[in-house]
Amino acid sequence: MPSVIDLLVQSLRLYQKHMPLLVGYLAWILLPYAGILFASLVPNNATAGTLMVLLLIVGAVLWAWVTILVILMIDKIVGRKPLDTAMLQKQVRALFMPAVFVSLLQTIVIIGGLILLVIPG
Repeated sequence: MPSVIDLLVQSLRLYQKHMPLLVGYLAWILLPYAGILFASLVPNNATAGTLMVLLLIVGAVLWAWVTILVILMIDKIVGRKPLDTAMLQKQVRALFMPAVFVSLLQTIVIIGGLILLVIPG
């Protein structure tokens, strides 16, 4: 069984070797936040606020999509399987809604735990 240091070194080498591919996909997450920056320059506050909320929602969806994509991509790279981006997109599409559902359930459980922590006190 490899030590913790060995695992960290292997991970670092893996990320260094595939850095352009990973950064290319992760850069998509920055686009909605650049839009939020430009939306703050809109003189009408109501329009700017609505645009910012929409961009935050788009950013959250894009963040979840790219996160699932990178997880699947790393799995393919570690398993030495060929990277087929079209197949990865189909897999992400199939996993997206279950991942969102699990995230919502996790949020409900955490909020429920916090409520149970506060009520007895």
